Amino acid sequence: AQLGQDGVVHAAGLAGELFSKAERDTLVRDGDLQTATARVASAKSADDPRVLAALDSFARWGTMFEPTLDATRRSVAHYDSKTAHHMGIQEGYVRAAAAFGLEVTREAIAHGVRISAGTDHVAYGPASDRASLLAELSLLVDSVGLSPEQALIAATRDAARAIGGEAAARSGTIEPGHYADFVLLARSPLENIRNLDGVQWVMLGGKLLHPWSLRSGIALAPTRGQREYGTR
Repeated sequence: AQLGQDGVVHAAGLAGELFSKAERDTLVRDGDLQTATARVASAKSADDPRVLAALDSFARWGTMFEPTLDATRRSVAHYDSKTAHHMGIQEGYVRAAAAFGLEVTREAIAHGVRISAGTDHVAYGPASDRASLLAELSLLVDSVGLSPEQALIAATRDAARAIGGEAAARSGTIEPGHYADFVLLARSPLENIRNLDGVQWVMLGGKLLHPWSLRSGIALAPTRGQREYGTR
């Protein structure tokens, strides 16, 4: 953040502040990092002065923070669904990361850090195993304390700002000169954030797409010319 980093992703990564620089330099293997995080990360350690100082630095330098809470939550749910088993390194890590990350995100908001919403999950495997933006926003509202409006801003305007470049200049808000990218919902997400699930149609660069056509795979992405036309 002090060197001008635009954004930081993964709330669980703030557990690194609980180690000295020398200790962090030894955590170069994924298994070692996960084991160390599982040892120190908890809801209580999220309030450690070293973690809070890092959040203050984010706020001071305008560093965007993307918590990716749903990814760890779904990993915990995966292990909860299994029958009796021996807890391995990965499970210990995700359980610690989930509790720590949730509390760190609450502290980030309290310390004035700007939140961007994302999932850090690619779209493969069963849908129930994939983190979703809707679930991420629901966590930000239900478990972290953002209002639905604040959560929507995190997923639109502030997400675009976190990406930077053309995304920040031409998307994320509804105004002249921006791409005509919209969704029409059956009910207002300002009343209930889960109403985001009721998509009636999508407009991408001024081109109208219906859910049935998207699911069938026959919808084509608009060309650059179509996108530019849609903004006029």
